[in-house]
Amino acid sequence: MQSELVEKRRWIGQARFLHNFCMLLPAPEAQQLAIYIGWLLHRTAGGIAAGTLFVLPSIFILWALSFVYAAYEQVPSVAAIFYGLKPAVLAIVAIAVIRIGPKALNNVLMWSMAVLAFVGIFFLHISFPLIVFGALLAGFAGEFFGRSCLRCKSTMARLRALSWAMTTSCTPGPP
Repeated sequence: MQSELVEKRRWIGQARFLHNFCMLLPAPEAQQLAIYIGWLLHRTAGGIAAGTLFVLPSIFILWALSFVYAAYEQVPSVAAIFYGLKPAVLAIVAIAVIRIGPKALNNVLMWSMAVLAFVGIFFLHISFPLIVFGALLAGFAGEFFGRSCLRCKSTMARLRALSWAMTTSCTPGPP
């Protein structure tokens, strides 16, 4: 989404994209980002259209894949196709991490938390909600002890970046 929205179409700037970026994975968070971009460009109607058009193709693709898998899972060629989809999905996620990671993680502590989350999920098989809860606790602890190292930028720099993104973007800011 970053390459399409920021680099190719230039609908929003990099600062606004990173400020409103929820997650790296193509999941509900990506849908939220699509709805937000639709809302930025065309307000309520744009948000509704973006959300609807984001979900509809996925519904039909998943129905078709579910039917094929349920009906033909024992056929070796079909099983091989589904087995081949795993590395394709992994490649999509890896590309997103490689492109967005260095822009979103800007200090050693953030990189360390990302590595720990990966190790926790991949090697230790800790559930994703527990990883998110751990990050939440780390953020609260950082705020409680007055450590600003978990913030992307200092508060004033963040406000300046948001102000810059709203004034330099070709789209109007939120009401």
